[in-house]
Amino acid sequence: TWGVIGNRLTITDLDENSDLKLFDSKGRIIAANSHTANSESIPLPTKGIFILKINSDGTRETTKVIN
Repeated sequence: TWGVIGNRLTITDLDENSDLKLFDSKGRIIAANSHTANSESIPLPTKGIFILKINSDGTRETTKVIN
């Protein structure tokens, strides 16, 4: 699950060893993280549309994030 509060994207219920990538609307990487925690908080630089990609244990999820 994920949500935007203020200028932060918060992602919870992540599997261990998940890979996260956040892209802006022009395809530039805003954040890329590999971690073992079950949650992550990423600052969003501006208002806009972002693409969140999560790879976890062979499963890929792509989501549009609007701030």
